[in-house]
Amino acid sequence: MLPLATKAYLCEHFAAQQFCWLREHDAATAQLYRLFLYTGKVYSIDEASDQDTVDDGDAETHEDAEWTKLAHAYLLGRTIRDEAFANACVTAIIEKVKATERFPTGIACEVYANTLSRDSLRRLIVHLHVWIGEGDCVYPPHEDADGPRTFLRDVRLELRKTRRLREEQEAPWEVDRCAYHVHEVTERCQK
Repeated sequence: MLPLATKAYLCEHFAAQQFCWLREHDAATAQLYRLFLYTGKVYSIDEASDQDTVDDGDAETHEDAEWTKLAHAYLLGRTIRDEAFANACVTAIIEKVKATERFPTGIACEVYANTLSRDSLRRLIVHLHVWIGEGDCVYPPHEDADGPRTFLRDVRLELRKTRRLREEQEAPWEVDRCAYHVHEVTERCQK
């Protein structure tokens, strides 16, 4: 069920318009949003097209199309200002990290190109690279090695800032996943 604030915003925002053009977003991402409107859940796994490659232990990188889908869905949520959907996408990324014990590499370029400097998904990606990857995934052969300078700088700064903390504390998303959510019109998450 969608929060009332989201429903009220959508009704108010789209009531004056018959169409909303989202040229930079593909139909598959819009379909994820449509399903979310009806169910309140993000269905980002497509059994037919998202067959995850088996990790044989030899490959240094690991492809997974779901990370890109979730990033695109988050960007759509931010574009149409649907906090509930964007927050649900962030939560889905965190849940996938926990379930697979992997984190997204290769989406930093797109996220940094389409978000502002204090965006919560940027923070999450940097924290994942620091707390799980320990900064190693910003070097070749990983795609994020070619990431924007601001991303590489953010990872280096966070590595320095959290050097001692990483040995003693839990990862930030383990402590409070809501720290990566936006709550301007939606209620803060329950702990």
